[in-house]
Amino acid sequence: MDEISFDRFVDDMEAVFDATKVDRAPILAFSQGCAIAAAFAVRHPERVSALVMIGGFTIGRALRGGKSDKKRAEAYRAMMTAGWEDDYPSLRDLLAQTIIPGASEEDRRLYAEHMRDMITPENLGRFRDVVDYIDITELLPEVSAPTLVAHCRDDRMHPLKEGQRLAAALPNARFVSYDSPNHLVPENDPAWPLLERDVHNFLAEHI
Repeated sequence: MDEISFDRFVDDMEAVFDATKVDRAPILAFSQGCAIAAAFAVRHPERVSALVMIGGFTIGRALRGGKSDKKRAEAYRAMMTAGWEDDYPSLRDLLAQTIIPGASEEDRRLYAEHMRDMITPENLGRFRDVVDYIDITELLPEVSAPTLVAHCRDDRMHPLKEGQRLAAALPNARFVSYDSPNHLVPENDPAWPLLERDVHNFLAEHI
């Protein structure tokens, strides 16, 4: 992969819209994808009818100011690049436990295996070097699309306050939270039907 950068991520989203010939649509975004979606909505407000952001954040972990945040960012990067291709039990399994702790053991194992297939350790390190240093603070006031910001209260990847900060900085946002430890909400989570309901109701208002 020649370039991994935040601007390239936004370019990729634009390429998807163009390739599928979508003029205007809502965007459903997770985790760092929320920042990318926000940047795309600022670049092309005419193409984004609404935003749904789940588990998002405004500032990457390495820039949040706390000593533990930067150390955790460094630890995650080291863990991912050093043990990414290990067989079970692997450091990917530990990461899956952090991202979807409420999922079944089988689903966490599958998630860990799929992560290995998606990206090489080298590119993962480069990816973390971008994601951990995201800062869209100055972009957020320019997002005009109506936005639903959803976050689990005990999210282990990005704490609740990051979702609250994201929603507070957006001019036209609604914030909802759920009693769950998951970063990505699996179908077996009691929060899933609530999240599904809220997303459907929100999109029904803005499509």
